Amino acid sequence: MKQPFGILVERAEALTHPVQGILLTGPGLGGPEVGQRLTIRGAFSRPSRTTVRSVVSFHRTEISDIGILISIDSGVPASFRGAVLYEEGMLFRVFSGFITRRPTRTFAQYVLRNGHAHGFLRIERGILDAFILGGGLSEGVDLWQELVEIKYGERELIKVNEIRPFGPAWLVPTLFQYRRGNHTAVLASFCGPASPNYPLLSIEEDNTSRGYVMTQQSNGCVQIDVDRKLRNLPCLAGGTPWVNQPDGGIYEYA
Repeated sequence: MKQPFGILVERAEALTHPVQGILLTGPGLGGPEVGQRLTIRGAFSRPSRTTVRSVVSFHRTEISDIGILISIDSGVPASFRGAVLYEEGMLFRVFSGFITRRPTRTFAQYVLRNGHAHGFLRIERGILDAFILGGGLSEGVDLWQELVEIKYGERELIKVNEIRPFGPAWLVPTLFQYRRGNHTAVLASFCGPASPNYPLLSIEEDNTSRGYVMTQQSNGCVQIDVDRKLRNLPCLAGGTPWVNQPDGGIYEYA
């Protein structure tokens, strides 16, 4: 059976010759096809769609990267850095936690108690994001309850007891913060396209605040407004807009 296609975007650039579009490259799973419809996911935007115009494959160290040229009507190329693109109709889930490991962005195999799942792994500033594509992990099941270990890179391994789980969310690290009146503005690492005014959560160790996207910079990083002053540099939770929950929680993720 053909493995479903997905790519975790590391680099993006606009091309005008021989065809016009945006060239996205990064670690990939499966094989894309020209004309294939893809879903674009970022932490701070709703899903959007595009089409593969051409495909490029190459090799970087021990990791196979894939390059695809996509059709897009608008958008700064760097805004796609950190995005996950995958076959339209494929099941996509994100689970996050905290870990002490060196940064990485790669494809990964998630070894479960009963089987395995495939997807991508991003570790940055102590935050681990596990992107699960397709089947392997039953819908509605928490990855952290089923995970045994994560295999990635050149025979690298993460045991589940190394991870401090956060939950089914897309966590984004922040790079620095500055005062903005009675609020705080923070600069978030690149995490795919970001929509102005998109709601999110700012998470410190003992506090959770609401925030929203102000703008996305030309390098792909995102400026965020948080509705109070912060003591520490937070991480940001995206995925889908927050909603009030009957059990007292204040957010929900698709």
